[in-house]
Amino acid sequence: MTEQDVRKILMAIRVVYPSLEISGVTVGVWYHLLRDQDAAEIGAALNSYMRQSHEFPPKPGELINLVRRAKEGPKRTAAEIWALIVRAASASRPIEALRAELADDSTAIRALDSIGYDRVRYGNLERDLPFCRRDFIHAYEGMEQRDEKERPLIEYRDIRLRELVSDTAKRKELAA
Repeated sequence: MTEQDVRKILMAIRVVYPSLEISGVTVGVWYHLLRDQDAAEIGAALNSYMRQSHEFPPKPGELINLVRRAKEGPKRTAAEIWALIVRAASASRPIEALRAELADDSTAIRALDSIGYDRVRYGNLERDLPFCRRDFIHAYEGMEQRDEKERPLIEYRDIRLRELVSDTAKRKELAA
């Protein structure tokens, strides 16, 4: 992504969110954070963001997250994964086969481990299954939310960003 692409993105944001102030520092920081991203993908993420009802303009990390989610493709819901687990248990499939089928979803595997596959496979269908379902969905959704919070949107390892922010702060102090 070029600096000109970032300027276009910021101008588009400003049309929808007029309170956004665009300065040279704003462009510099946004460019630094988005320079490794594809301009078309960020543009599509911005369109998606602005079509929804958001009170505030997006942050660069939110757009990066939207691109990441779009690349990952549609995820199965907890209920869909639960149905897969029940089918596997009903067919007496071993846990290894189910793990192989869920290999792309580590959250589902962890949630299944937390409730225990044997509990589903050997439990009383009428008595135990509704509770197993509730426990699995609760575990899955909780783990998914935790994973999302723990995943860093942007890593601030680059010294140039710190220098840019530091120089901006110094300029503001001198101007005051």
